[in-house]
Amino acid sequence: MVELASEKLRGPPAQVAVTYFSDQAAAKEVGNLVARQPNCDPTQALMNGTSAVVAAHASPGAFPR
Repeated sequence: MVELASEKLRGPPAQVAVTYFSDQAAAKEVGNLVARQPNCDPTQALMNGTSAVVAAHASPGAFPR
C-alpha cells in the first residue's frame, strides 16, 4: 500500500489522509511512511476512523478532498 501511494505521489505537493476501520496503530504507521515522501508535509497528514458500513462500501470519491 505504501509503495502504491508513493508511486501516486510523484508530482505536485500532496496532502496525505489515512482512513481506518479498526487498526489505528497500523494506519498511523502507513500514514507516517507515506507522509515521508518528498512532496508531502508530514505535519499536515490527516488520520480518521470510519464505521464498518463506510469501510465496507467506500469507493474512490467516498471521502472528499
